[in-house]
Amino acid sequence: MKNSNPIPFLIMFLLSGTISVFAVTEKDLQTDSLIIKNQEKAKALVIGAKSLKKNRAANTAVFGDLLEVKINNLDYLLSSDDTCCIDMADTLILLSFNGMPYHDIPAIGFNRTTNSVIFHLNRNSNSLKRIAQQFTYPWEKIQISNVSICIRGNPPLPTRVTKFMLHYFSPWIFLLSLIYVLVIIVVYLILVNSTNFIMVKKNNRFSLAQSQMAFWTLLISSSVVYIWLTTNNLPDLTASTLMLMGISLATIAGAKSIPYFDKNKPPAKLKQEGFWKDILSDANGVTIHRFQMVLWTIILGFIYVQKVIFYQQITEFPETYLVLMGISSGGYVLLKTVENRVQTNGSKTSSDYKELPAKD
Repeated sequence: MKNSNPIPFLIMFLLSGTISVFAVTEKDLQTDSLIIKNQEKAKALVIGAKSLKKNRAANTAVFGDLLEVKINNLDYLLSSDDTCCIDMADTLILLSFNGMPYHDIPAIGFNRTTNSVIFHLNRNSNSLKRIAQQFTYPWEKIQISNVSICIRGNPPLPTRVTKFMLHYFSPWIFLLSLIYVLVIIVVYLILVNSTNFIMVKKNNRFSLAQSQMAFWTLLISSSVVYIWLTTNNLPDLTASTLMLMGISLATIAGAKSIPYFDKNKPPAKLKQEGFWKDILSDANGVTIHRFQMVLWTIILGFIYVQKVIFYQQITEFPETYLVLMGISSGGYVLLKTVENRVQTNGSKTSSDYKELPAKD
């Protein structure tokens, strides 16, 4: 019997072993390459964050500030495959708070000298509006557990920035705005005491219609100043605000257009009895239609101020409230006819009132 030659089997064994070794080596190289790539990505680490606004405390920023986020390897971040090129980096690199990327707060610039990315904390961004809901009061501050950046579609980079404090607006600006508003109120009170701009010239009593007009003028002007100073944005006046001013102006015009019934008899000069009694009463005393007008003006004014202080926005009232104010003011103007009759000298009963015919 002829012996089999073992050499071919040996050659096949060696070849199969070599192929297996190369396959394992290629797989290991791919794994090592992935590990190396992940290690390179780990080199991009957020190491600091601060506001570019002067006089801000460390680890503190205010809505509207420019926020500088420092990383240890800016060049790697800008040359990453995900960012493609520096021309697209400003739209692909996003700010991240508490591990959540904010897609409407992209990078607006880079500083290679300090290895930092610049973001604008735009108050109008939906992301910051959601954060603003966490403030119980606008002068408070909230703590951000970590501040980082990320490339769009990727998780945030590791960060060393923790316990970052975020303010809705600067406490000093808030105090300054209150001082400005206080100045406006003081000027208003001086004008009330030294002039008759909210008085009826015929009897020097305080006018309800003119007081209402002055009230909304004071409220709206103070609100605009307050919002402008605290947010650095000039607010838009709402349609309901313009309607309230229009209602007040129409009330003044309507009240002044009501004639006294006997033009040969001058109106009685009622004695001035103080601001509140003057606007709430006529010759017969306190009237319900005046009280209603004053009450709803104060209620809407309180809501208006609350919205401005807590949300830094001009209030938009529902149409039904504007209709209510219009009805209240319209009722005052209509009943002004009765008030003018009573204020005519020598008039006691309604049968004595005869309106003079108009001259041709």
